[in-house]
Amino acid sequence: MRLLVILVACSSTGYAYENKNPLKTKKYKCLEVDDEMEIQIVPKQVIKGKAMTVFQRPLRKENRGRPIVSQKAQDIPRDKEGRQLLLSPTHCKQVKHYASSYGVSDVLSWVERNCSFAKMFLPTATCEEINTLVASCYKFKFI
Repeated sequence: MRLLVILVACSSTGYAYENKNPLKTKKYKCLEVDDEMEIQIVPKQVIKGKAMTVFQRPLRKENRGRPIVSQKAQDIPRDKEGRQLLLSPTHCKQVKHYASSYGVSDVLSWVERNCSFAKMFLPTATCEEINTLVASCYKFKFI
């Protein structure tokens, strides 16, 4: 019985493969062009007039009379290589999320007590730098 089922399956697969071969390519008809026919290349038309102005970018407006807002320089702590020790708002949100999921209410004191755990995430930073990074979230009220 099994042999009969396998034989029928193989024959039906072979028949389907003959009728619809996925590897066959489409056949295209070729057109023969007489030598007497001239093939002309038409030059690109240049649009003149109002149509050209539609695609131009608008001129930049100058901000006259508006004061330029500048940020005050802050004393931002830096590491040995001169990089700023600030966490971005997205990283601060991640710290807040993990702290709430593990039931940590005071992140600053927890990081001070568990510096070796925090070093797993920042192996090149010192404990003081890690404390400064976490404190930057509180300083700029990201947490």
